[in-house]
Amino acid sequence: MDNAEKVLAMRTIATLIFTGLLTFSTHAQNHDISGSSLRGYGAPLVYLQSFHNGYGLFFGGKGAAFFNARLSMGGLGLGSYHLKSFRGDDLAGNTYAPLHAKAGYAGLFVSYAWPIGSYFRVNAPLQILWGRVDILNEDDHVVEKSGQIVLQPALELELYATKRFIPTLRIAYNAALGSQLHNLSNTDFSGWSFGLEFRFASPAAD
Repeated sequence: MDNAEKVLAMRTIATLIFTGLLTFSTHAQNHDISGSSLRGYGAPLVYLQSFHNGYGLFFGGKGAAFFNARLSMGGLGLGSYHLKSFRGDDLAGNTYAPLHAKAGYAGLFVSYAWPIGSYFRVNAPLQILWGRVDILNEDDHVVEKSGQIVLQPALELELYATKRFIPTLRIAYNAALGSQLHNLSNTDFSGWSFGLEFRFASPAAD
């Protein structure tokens, strides 16, 4: 099994875990910020992540289950919506060709939280993402591709707007590893990330 196949297998496993956790969270959540009845959440998300001396926009979703009032674990998946174009080698004789990139990831995370008052919590998650980066030419033909791993330590601020709706702001650092691309390096995907998540809980249990 080569590197690309390993990354694809890990991505598939993480996606299945994420799907299971998201399904669980829609049926078993009960948010009580002060107690152990907190069960989990499901959330759409948008991230602004470092890319090639700028930032790219990513969308996705995540789900988590809580083991107690502070410790949680879950899965997520996200893909690029817009990564800026650049000039590079199309590997067909043109070293200044217009190119663009696409990236998609799935992964796992573990998080520890500290309540602050009645309406806020601070989380410190570590996300581990596996995925693939494609470099395409102006005709959307793939010039090259590579697997990639991204480590994302982060800090998050949860606002308990209601027991069912928890907007969350996050700041993270991307540490990209393992890609083998001619036109871009791991450094092009490493740097600060800013995110917004809309975490939803199901009705509290009777």
